[in-house]
Amino acid sequence: MGEICTVLGLGGGNIYLFLSIVFELVGGLLLLLGWNTRLGCLILMLYLLPVTLIFHGFWNYEGAERALQITMFLKNLTIYGGLFLLATYGPGRWSLDASTITTPKK
Repeated sequence: MGEICTVLGLGGGNIYLFLSIVFELVGGLLLLLGWNTRLGCLILMLYLLPVTLIFHGFWNYEGAERALQITMFLKNLTIYGGLFLLATYGPGRWSLDASTITTPKK
């Protein structure tokens, strides 16, 4: 990622690489475990939006490379939509979030 940042004119490629690893690991683990799922979705959504716009800007390419970048852009947009749905409706009954919810006793 450091080399890509240099090509795109972004300084500090190692910092972006480190932040990418942290965002993806933390957000991914939260989703995988179903613990603080909405926070995990928010982390991944905040990461995915700028990454998609900066690294998959298909409007800057021509030919086959443009087709590839459109595919990657739409893939990320689809993932973003899935994260939005998961953040909206919650993780489901098999998650750690659901196991920590207690029902009031009558």
